[in-house]
Amino acid sequence: MAGRATGMGRIAAAAIALAAASTGAAGAPTQRIVSINMCADALLLALAEPAQIAALTALSHDPRNFSRADEAARFPATAGRAEDVLALAPGLVLASAFTAPATVSLLRRLGAPLRQLPVASDFPQLRAQMRDVAAAIGQQDRGEAAIAAMDRRLDDLARDMPLPPLSVLALQANNIVAGEGTLADTVIRAAGLTNAAAQAGISGYGRMSLEAMLALAPDVLVIDADGDNAPARANRLLHHPALAALTRNGTRAVTMPSRLWVCAGPDLVDAVAHLRASLRQEGE
Repeated sequence: MAGRATGMGRIAAAAIALAAASTGAAGAPTQRIVSINMCADALLLALAEPAQIAALTALSHDPRNFSRADEAARFPATAGRAEDVLALAPGLVLASAFTAPATVSLLRRLGAPLRQLPVASDFPQLRAQMRDVAAAIGQQDRGEAAIAAMDRRLDDLARDMPLPPLSVLALQANNIVAGEGTLADTVIRAAGLTNAAAQAGISGYGRMSLEAMLALAPDVLVIDADGDNAPARANRLLHHPALAALTRNGTRAVTMPSRLWVCAGPDLVDAVAHLRASLRQEGE
């Protein structure tokens, strides 16, 4: 009981700090923004002035998870607990559809200015989300500039790194493949390629038998770079002799660091560039 009382006391004190915090002048950029979702971290780093950011998630400090880990490490990290967030007296909290419902409920009950971001799965949705977040933090001009820069990179990649039409199967641990409507599907299509799993009727992330993969015989097999080296039974398929036989018979095998396409953000273009560059190197 004493531990619970102490925890509730921290929450109460944090709520008082939140209520006392100044929200700034009307129309001014939002201050003390706290992100409790790694993908929201990516949006903040791209759109906000550094002085606006009060804290990012601890996950974004790990370079295995996050492409901008060095940049993220300049900011305090939070584990996303409601009492920790409230203690920062945030002017805005960015969460996601995957944030724990109990945390979201408590933050809302205590009056935290919370914005829960939907999941963006393609570039049109990403552009809309970037504009939404930019408006919420008072950085519309930065938002438009970031979108324009992202689109220029996509155009430059299509022009400077042309590829022949190839079918691609993006494979993860446990026989999971990326079908239609996934970020991997978006990257594959943005690279000018065809998603073999989507063509096979898979929507979202689904399991595919080894036999089905062999029957598809994709031109390219994209393997999760992290899972490829992880010593877990879930990754055994990635080393199956039958997949090796595919590559001997003409299927190209390339790896993709999961951090490049785990989140919808401006840096998703890095995944497109990585895929294109890997295939150009394989073809040379």
